[in-house]
Amino acid sequence: MNYPNPCSEIHEDTEGQRDEMEVEERPYLCPVCGKSFSRLANCKKHQKIHSSVKKHACVECGKTFVTAEYLRKHQKTHTTERPFTCSQCGLSFKVKVHLVTHERIHTGEKPHTCHQCGKSFIQSSGLTYHLLHHSGEKTFKCDQCGKNFTSSANLKKHLTLHMNEKPHKCSLCGKSFPRRDSLNQHQKIHDAVRDHMCFKCGKSFIAASHLKQHLRIHNDEKPVFFFFYLFK
Repeated sequence: MNYPNPCSEIHEDTEGQRDEMEVEERPYLCPVCGKSFSRLANCKKHQKIHSSVKKHACVECGKTFVTAEYLRKHQKTHTTERPFTCSQCGLSFKVKVHLVTHERIHTGEKPHTCHQCGKSFIQSSGLTYHLLHHSGEKTFKCDQCGKNFTSSANLKKHLTLHMNEKPHKCSLCGKSFPRRDSLNQHQKIHDAVRDHMCFKCGKSFIAASHLKQHLRIHNDEKPVFFFFYLFK
């Protein structure tokens, strides 16, 4: 049986309010991961995620992206400005889409619904993690140790564990890493940079992976491998 596989990215509702009862047709499927889209243009844009070509680089940290739009969104994490403020509680955000998602806490809107059990979520990422409990599918296999993963991204991260080379060295403590993004994340520990905020409670974390594990708590799901997160 095929289960819905919603895109984990959060999109701003341009109409201001979404009709939860509306069923939108999504005839365009991604041939790589099976995600569906209502418009062909959005499907083609999504497929760039699976591309190995990331020519748009951040001048601040060196992280690369497949599109200029993703780069622009990322660059906002390097600024301390939070111009978008919630009128209900006063919590501020760097980008408007994060404010829109946060406001659902006050309105009670949960537009992302599981078609298997009916449970709803504020964010699509919450539904994505929840669906793994129903499917349990791990179709991406490591050819070196046989371990299976639910996504190609997780497999790629795992493959670096088999690498002996660690060319990216921290200038402060000397610790080395196989990937540049791992080094960048590590250096946040020295800089105390916590730029990943929870829309639910306002806690901040060093890494996006720590935030994702934290979100399981708000989604009434048991967190796994949730280590050394830092609060704001």
